[in-house]
Amino acid sequence: MSFKKPLLAALALTGMLATAACGGGDSGDDGTGGAGDKSEYNVAIIRWDPNDEFFNGVQAGEDEEYQRLAKELGITINTNVFGANDEAEQVEALRAQMAKGIDGVSLVSWRGEAMKGILGELRDEGIPIVTHNSYVPDVEQTYVSFDGVLAGEKAAQAIVDTLDANRGEAWRQSDGVFVELRCLITLSTDVDRHDGMHSVIDPIMEANPKIEIVTQEAECDGEKARKITDDAISKYGIDKVLGVMAIDGTAAIGGAIPALKAAGGLYPNTDPKYIPVASVDCSKAELDSIAAGEETECSEQPAKGEGIVAAHLLVDMMVNQKLEPTLSPADVQAKLAEAYGEQPWMPVAEVPASGFTGTWYGIKSFAVPGDLAVDAPGHWAQ
Repeated sequence: MSFKKPLLAALALTGMLATAACGGGDSGDDGTGGAGDKSEYNVAIIRWDPNDEFFNGVQAGEDEEYQRLAKELGITINTNVFGANDEAEQVEALRAQMAKGIDGVSLVSWRGEAMKGILGELRDEGIPIVTHNSYVPDVEQTYVSFDGVLAGEKAAQAIVDTLDANRGEAWRQSDGVFVELRCLITLSTDVDRHDGMHSVIDPIMEANPKIEIVTQEAECDGEKARKITDDAISKYGIDKVLGVMAIDGTAAIGGAIPALKAAGGLYPNTDPKYIPVASVDCSKAELDSIAAGEETECSEQPAKGEGIVAAHLLVDMMVNQKLEPTLSPADVQAKLAEAYGEQPWMPVAEVPASGFTGTWYGIKSFAVPGDLAVDAPGHWAQ
């Protein structure tokens, strides 16, 4: 995909740079901080499967921002996209693009630990990288993602609040089981959501050891999530299932909801027998399920916002010939609010980084319908 715009005057090309310097960037006197004479940039986008609805939303945000900046700066931005849910295929595709020549990399790794070596090679070659959605552990990088811990907390709290509202406090003293459907247990965002969910559920289980939790990895696969849920229902009985926490939307819509339906366990959402299901993503299917009274809540992972912020940072790094952005999170927030208006995923703010070195440009997660109504504008899946 290419976004080709006529080259404007050199002053227009440096318009982004002048603002970037206000964000703490170097002056460029050493030859590394200012604009070069390039008018065309080649970006490698490495992501999950091409049919993944969420990452299609992320890429839509990237495409929109690349196109906007190409016009604003008078440059050409060419993107070469490769998607696969396989770490070896991702590495091979990135190496092939490196061999052809690239100026920047947008990376959503399938398994971050497999990308450590190639990220080091890219930095050695002076090629900027923005990782997003999940980081590559133990290496230096610029990272864009929402707060997964908060998203997990919101999802689990929605389940607990629903149980309290429908059943009173009695359920906390009875026996029962929660089902937790994880995606990839080594994925940083999976770990964060898991930790957030357990920050809500663990104290309840500690107070009452008769309440258990079944936690299994479903690999973001609806069929695997369905089997895990079916097995839990078969083992404990549908009347003992307290709720289902899905790390991702596919596990909820493709696994938990069909399993509850098949077991006769899908009741009206105000019925004491209702089994709450909460997830993280907020795809259209999740929003529709909430509107239908099936799923309880989704913590929205703002796909489009993730793509916009990642693209904005990568262009800043490429044009400024830097391995780190010259823009602070506050700078990015100001620029994008001006370009797009205030969005539900704003503000862009720094999140304390752990597990990697670099700056985490955080975007906002919000609960649906708690923080934003299902039919309100601003959802990435609309």
